[in-house]
Amino acid sequence: MQKRIPLFVVVIMASLCASPALAFGPYGAPMSLLEHGQWAWDIGYSQEEFDMVGCYGYYGTYSYYEDPNWGEPSSYGSEECFRIIDLEVDAALASIEYGLCDNWDIYFRLGMAKAQGDIAWRYWEENPYWFKESADFDWGLAWQVGSNFTICQQGPWTWGGRMQFGMADPDSDSWTYREEGEDYYWTETCSADIEMYEALAYIGPTYQPSDTWLLYSGIGWQCVRVTMDYDCYGIEYDTEGETVPYERWYESGTGKLKHYSAIALFGGAWMPNDRARVSADVLVGEAGKFGWSIAGQFPF
Repeated sequence: MQKRIPLFVVVIMASLCASPALAFGPYGAPMSLLEHGQWAWDIGYSQEEFDMVGCYGYYGTYSYYEDPNWGEPSSYGSEECFRIIDLEVDAALASIEYGLCDNWDIYFRLGMAKAQGDIAWRYWEENPYWFKESADFDWGLAWQVGSNFTICQQGPWTWGGRMQFGMADPDSDSWTYREEGEDYYWTETCSADIEMYEALAYIGPTYQPSDTWLLYSGIGWQCVRVTMDYDCYGIEYDTEGETVPYERWYESGTGKLKHYSAIALFGGAWMPNDRARVSADVLVGEAGKFGWSIAGQFPF
């Protein structure tokens, strides 16, 4: 079956385009910043880069054309693995925050995210050669819930942490792919649904050298999981002589991507007054992870 690998590559690229929010910030100081009962809103932008690995299991049927009907369908199925290299994710989100108590803030974020990277795959598991295809993932809906908290405070030093959970659940996507040869051509139409879950947590110290500045760092963990469901229908035509149908197939499957990484965060915040805070930070981790974010918080 000539379409086995082209089918997989198109499925992964097109369906992931439907769900760009593979991981997203912004981050922030690991401590509570609001008083009990105080509200705030913020807006932030972040960018991350890292690698992801995944596997997909598929099942399909195919049949050959026998004039004037299609023959008895045969089945196939297997599981293969792939990688996304240098996945770059950009996100812009706004949030509403609330001081649940003096040492504990909660927030809800809503926004958009996009990504781009290279998908790498092999024709067979024993094949030593990897093939790459670049892909751009368009903007999609993203949301988060989270909390930042203070554990203890001594003079200018504060110990605390931050935890957040996010999800992206875009609409289904569909597309058509076509390939031509000397004596054949085939087309297939595919659709896919994706769900993504992301969790991030870190703890660390914050140092306040003056009334207007905060310097902070943290260590923690991040995990990202993506589930993809897809189905495709295709047909191949023999063009040697008169064009006639030759083979048709239907395939469905589920792909899973994952990224787990220990992380370290470094940043600072400027507080010109009680009604504005501006922060910037960088994040590093495993699998080539590097990220940065900027955000502004405005209590009211």
